[in-house]
Amino acid sequence: MKRIKTNDLVTEITYDTAIDNGSSSGTYTGDSSELYPYINLNIAPSMKLVRKVEKSFNGETKIQEYRYKGAVMNLQGLGFIGFNGIAKSSVYGEL
Repeated sequence: MKRIKTNDLVTEITYDTAIDNGSSSGTYTGDSSELYPYINLNIAPSMKLVRKVEKSFNGETKIQEYRYKGAVMNLQGLGFIGFNGIAKSSVYGEL
């Protein structure tokens, strides 16, 4: 889902992949703190993460950005557990 329109409110969602590109400004930052039976997924190109949500209404746009750290997976059958950290920006706007 990339775009949702409800009456005059338009929401656009931008995605990024879960790949640590070595930059602290990227959407995803890897981690290596997990111990067996857990592992960190520092490269997961098929995992799509919400990078930015933009909501537009009456010519005004509000933006919120997201960052993720340390995707965790369980090797004993529980699968993907979640992230060690998720951060979101304050909502900011453009006219």
